[in-house]
Amino acid sequence: MKDYRASRKWIRWILSAITVIVLFLHAGLLLSSTLKNSRVALLFALLLFFLLLLNFFVWRAIGHVFEKLSLLQEEALRKLQMEHIVRLSRQARDHEEKVLRIHHDLKNHLGVLYSLLRDGQVGQAGDYVNRIRAFLEEGRAPK
Repeated sequence: MKDYRASRKWIRWILSAITVIVLFLHAGLLLSSTLKNSRVALLFALLLFFLLLLNFFVWRAIGHVFEKLSLLQEEALRKLQMEHIVRLSRQARDHEEKVLRIHHDLKNHLGVLYSLLRDGQVGQAGDYVNRIRAFLEEGRAPK
């Protein structure tokens, strides 16, 4: 996303530079013989006043526009962050469910082994352990 702060800074400086240039031109015209006529001098003074007034309002408008753009950008970033948090939360929940299933299966396997060993069926317990090992190595369920 674009950072609007730098753009706002440049636009404000350009606007200020134009105003300063017009001020210097006006001062130069006042000092020269071009503005000896009082009507022309008054016209230039009014023009300069309105230019300064316009500069002030444009300066403030630019500030408001870029502030609004910054807020919109921050809102979009917050939305993306929230979506990412929700996605991570779902992944954590899925992982927790998987761990609980594995825990349940392990408890059941240990119960079967305990019963086989308690009944003295050592050979069958060894076969059961081999089937569990095959499941872990191949990824298929033991029978």
